[in-house]
Amino acid sequence: MRRERSYIDYLEYSKWSELEPSDYELGVAMPPYAHDGFEKKESGLPLPDPLAFRPRLPEFLPLARSRRSSRSHGGFPLGLAELSFILYCADGIHEVKPDKRTKRTVPSAGCRHSFDLFVIANDIEKVERGIYRYDAYANMLFLSDRTDPDFGARLEEACVKQSFVGLSGAVIAISCKRHRTEWLYGRRSWRYLFMESGHISQMIALASTAVGYGSCAVGAFDDDRLHDLLGLPADSDVLSLSTVGRP
Repeated sequence: MRRERSYIDYLEYSKWSELEPSDYELGVAMPPYAHDGFEKKESGLPLPDPLAFRPRLPEFLPLARSRRSSRSHGGFPLGLAELSFILYCADGIHEVKPDKRTKRTVPSAGCRHSFDLFVIANDIEKVERGIYRYDAYANMLFLSDRTDPDFGARLEEACVKQSFVGLSGAVIAISCKRHRTEWLYGRRSWRYLFMESGHISQMIALASTAVGYGSCAVGAFDDDRLHDLLGLPADSDVLSLSTVGRP
């Protein structure tokens, strides 16, 4: 019980509604971008030019360099095939072991894969507006029975009125069921959960770039409102959101 309580304490303490003014808001001078020790070039080891290297997958470098956080989404629907590709890259299964462990497109400590992806569909071809859960095993979307007809306004409110969220074709919520990983790693699992949320978020960004879409990771949201909007159980937490849209 102590393990769970400590994790929940952190989530409660860092909720949007509980935040205190940051040093920036208090007028404290900005810290330097680089540590002073890193600026002494004469003591460092020069590395080969990374852009001159020819990797085995030459298309990866242009993809990585093209990724941008995009908050400008056009008024065109997302393609269903493109969305399927993005979701597969984010958490797709390419092998199921005899003991039911899965090998996926993202790493996970102990193959626990504690995350569920929810797609908030604003404007997607052939998809009714609503909130869906992504099933990686079946490669299917399942409409939530908690979908509110006014979910768009509630979503924008939950995302502290960031209007670009509501203008995107879809918002992918990265939600974890913490005990899946806590069962194996105890308190150390909390670090893994945040790391793995980042893995999924980056894959969404790269896959979106690959299909010509824009994306933006979002961490500013009201946890309680978003939790209620998605209809999540008590043991689940949204750690990150990613918007996807046509630039």
